[in-house]
Amino acid sequence: GERRWVYESTILVGNDAGAGQWNYGSAGANGGGGIRVGDVENLSASWEEATKMNVGVELSLLDKVRVQADYFHEKRTGIFLQRAGLPAIVGLSVIPYTNIGETMNQGFDGTVEYTQKVGEVFLTGRANFTYNRNKLLNNDEPDWEYKYQNKIGKPFGSGGNLQPFGLVALGLFESQEEIDNSPKQSFGEYRVGDIKYQDINGDGQIDSQDKIAMGFTNLPEIVYGFGATAQWKNWDVNVFFQGVSHVNFFLSGSTIKTPFGSGNMERAAINEDVYDKVWRPGNTAEQNAGSIYPRLSWSGAVGSSNNSQTSDWWMRDGSFLRLKNFEVGYTMSKGLMNKTFIKSLRFYLSGNNLLTFSKFKLWDPEKGNGDGSGYPPNRVITVGLNANF
Repeated sequence: GERRWVYESTILVGNDAGAGQWNYGSAGANGGGGIRVGDVENLSASWEEATKMNVGVELSLLDKVRVQADYFHEKRTGIFLQRAGLPAIVGLSVIPYTNIGETMNQGFDGTVEYTQKVGEVFLTGRANFTYNRNKLLNNDEPDWEYKYQNKIGKPFGSGGNLQPFGLVALGLFESQEEIDNSPKQSFGEYRVGDIKYQDINGDGQIDSQDKIAMGFTNLPEIVYGFGATAQWKNWDVNVFFQGVSHVNFFLSGSTIKTPFGSGNMERAAINEDVYDKVWRPGNTAEQNAGSIYPRLSWSGAVGSSNNSQTSDWWMRDGSFLRLKNFEVGYTMSKGLMNKTFIKSLRFYLSGNNLLTFSKFKLWDPEKGNGDGSGYPPNRVITVGLNANF
């Protein structure tokens, strides 16, 4: 089960120690049971610590403009992480956790509100903006041979997931001659119409050592919104837009990548967008020039995972601007309400998540990674009334 007492060691004896034994004798066929250390105690385990700094300012001008701005900086130390730099020669079967992680998070946010009366119309405009950038300062990772693969200094996304690393896609192979004259790709068989990758370290071979940090994380660095409210006589209108930027996600899942990966192709549906925009062997070079997806293949048959590698070929921009809320209302006049037992009565029509503007069209970009399965944010239209008695 899950380990609860990090300050105690565990010793495994007999069957719990596993199948390994100390062999002796010339044939190595004789063995003797023993004990081994399981979890190693950590007597210095403690809570992580956070050092925070905030600097804020508030302004009000002529009772029309209000501004709030805040700069924040936070450094966390002693984050409880599993050691990543211990070599196998240490002989531990379970890598211990220690207070070794360090992260930094900083940014600023602000709001602006403007109020103005134009004739009989009362107008209020408002906007907010948040920029947040974080990075990993220490996680005990080993010093990689190629410095561009170091995770220290890179940002992390939701759930603590680090910035993704992947291959740089140069396009699709257009001919066998191009394949023959390109660095060898180490992910099984590949053919014309498959993804061509960049040899980052220049060793003439494409492998995991050519993976680099790419794009932004799945946690937006920029979140913003803006809207307005207008009141005229008994009518009122309210509108608010919300958006995010500096965010990426990757296409994945059976309906998107099964034809290019290691899944069971004959049991999986193919996304319509894949069918319409896939590279086809019978097309001319001009017809295939705009292909969004590589040649259909099934790695279970050809022993290849070339097209399903994490790469910027599958990376998408998760930025979007959404009409988050729109509402129009009408409040009955007080003179009319005075003749009834109702103090006030307002009818309204409102909608949430009405429109989304994004470069990504397959599904709601707020869902992020995956193949579009699951429920997107609901579009809701409401007709109602508010009454006070």
